[in-house]
Amino acid sequence: METYKRIYKYPLDVSDTPGRRLIEVDCLSVTPLSVAEQRGDLMLWAVVEEGNDERTLTLDIAIVGTGHMLWYGMLHEKRFIGSVPMSTGFVWHVYASDGTVLDTVSLR
Repeated sequence: METYKRIYKYPLDVSDTPGRRLIEVDCLSVTPLSVAEQRGDLMLWAVVEEGNDERTLTLDIAIVGTGHMLWYGMLHEKRFIGSVPMSTGFVWHVYASDGTVLDTVSLR
């Protein structure tokens, strides 16, 4: 089976409250790399491995503003991706898991 990797970007919807975002990706594996502001939007870049036996994986993202409360388990099994000062004055702190199959969550 031939596989290949590419870097893709995904917009992250933000508000002034902390929150969880789920991003579905059809691939073999997906690993978050970094976050940054691009033209006023918060974006996530990730390495995506593609190939013949792709399945739908889900990135579990936590976005937290400076000074916002973290609720129990919010950062469980997530790693820090980066802090992004936005042109609006907000600073967002992003944590993410590597792509996994979520059996108990229907996203469609």
